[in-house]
Amino acid sequence: MSESEPILFPHESGRSVATLPEAFQATVGMRPTAIALRTVGGIREVTWAEYGRRVEAIARGLAALGVGPRDTVGIMLTNRPEFHLVDTAALHLGAVPFSIYNTSSPQQIEYLFGNAGNAVVVTEQIFVPAVRAASTAVTTTIVVDGPAADAITLDDVEHSGATDFDFAAAWQAVRPEDLATIIYTSGTTGPPKGVEITHRNIISELTSLAEVVDVGFDDRVISYLPAAHIADRVSSHAANMVRGIQVTTVPDPREIGAALPEVHPTFFFGVPRVWQKIRAGIEAKLAEETSPVKKKLGAWAMRTGAAAAQAQLDGRTPNAIATTQHTLADKLVLQKVRSAIGMDQLTFAGSGAAAIPPEVLQFFLGLGIPVLEVWGMSETTGVSTMTTPENMRLGTVGKPVSGVEVTLADDGELLIRGPVVMRGYRKQPDKTAETIDSDGWLATGDIAEIDADGNVRIVDRKK
Repeated sequence: MSESEPILFPHESGRSVATLPEAFQATVGMRPTAIALRTVGGIREVTWAEYGRRVEAIARGLAALGVGPRDTVGIMLTNRPEFHLVDTAALHLGAVPFSIYNTSSPQQIEYLFGNAGNAVVVTEQIFVPAVRAASTAVTTTIVVDGPAADAITLDDVEHSGATDFDFAAAWQAVRPEDLATIIYTSGTTGPPKGVEITHRNIISELTSLAEVVDVGFDDRVISYLPAAHIADRVSSHAANMVRGIQVTTVPDPREIGAALPEVHPTFFFGVPRVWQKIRAGIEAKLAEETSPVKKKLGAWAMRTGAAAAQAQLDGRTPNAIATTQHTLADKLVLQKVRSAIGMDQLTFAGSGAAAIPPEVLQFFLGLGIPVLEVWGMSETTGVSTMTTPENMRLGTVGKPVSGVEVTLADDGELLIRGPVVMRGYRKQPDKTAETIDSDGWLATGDIAEIDADGNVRIVDRKK
């Protein structure tokens, strides 16, 4: 398949969509009264109909400010509904919204905005001083949480659009090969590189994941990871637009433990430290139990669950006694623990961004929560390989998702090819050429092994 050939996502509406605006418009028409975006406790709720109306209003306002196709729009926001509204509105103009980390210093902002070339930034009052302290080409600052000096509010933007602006023509003009965002790398080996991600990349990623992750309007996800990271941008923001999954925003990731029991997500992605903290919380709670009977019952149930998990990992079928014990342990203890932590309705649980200790995966499997390990990069639009419930090969990152090819270079470096591979690094053609060869293979920088079944094991970093 050529790079110019669109990937078509089979949308629930019956239409095949090739861009994020096209998918969003199809989603809005499906269940207009359903809640699309919310905050914890339902303090704020945005229906799909309201989401659609506000996106159009904000897009008109941004267009009146001069934002158009291929223009970049900087975003420095906590996880809140306004991020989704603004980002989606910019996408409908053919513009390129991108997020930066809220911890960015003025010097970092200067570099990032200089590379992106944005004249508009959307932010919050608390971040305005850092944005102002940076020497950039920004001419318009939009604040989403009230007025600020020398800035306009999102409300101003939303109510200042030209009525004769052809909104439908704008989003219908967006093409799969157009940029959808820029993800900036961590910069651990030099200045951050701007990974240019197209609509085709994101639609390809969601199409691949659709074969193993079935989500829709009745599903729930928590957005708590930074939008500057590819994981949240795809798994919550893009999945919301394309598949209709409901997003609950959590502005402080430290509040995730309290948000889980309120939301009871059906889809949850966590980096290893999140899973480790949840595990530590469960173990601490069990240790605090004052009733000797309950404490003994809890320990027995956890041991029984762990034994069932080990049997599953070994490919063994437990005997009748073990099966009965596990069923009883689940009914008396394990399902109550899952409910208490808000993970009793999960249909997908994933971990990525770093290696997760196998004992953590075994712990959650014993609890009745199979956590799938995924591997990917910003440069591959997120997930490239993953384990599955049928292929829980601990110590590996599973097999390639549909549409992704993997191979090893002569020195063992993992190479990736497919429609999820980025367009390139922004304004760095030399770095792009170093990373993607003439045959489309992207050099990941990871040294890996691929077993006889096709499972990938990451063993080292090349540099």
